[in-house]
Amino acid sequence: MSLVLASLSLFALQQARKPADDHYPFGRLTVEPLAVLLKGVVIAMVCVVSLVSALWSPA
Repeated sequence: MSLVLASLSLFALQQARKPADDHYPFGRLTVEPLAVLLKGVVIAMVCVVSLVSALWSPA
């Protein structure tokens, strides 16, 4: 999971560094915040799954 999230960050950085063109006249800088948002959601989901798993496991 960590490798996938790190790869997502590198991909977002690569996309954000591309210059503006006709399709993206202001550049692709919004890719980085979207990647951070996605990473945060994935990390939150992992935490919730871990919490639920810990509560359901026998003591």
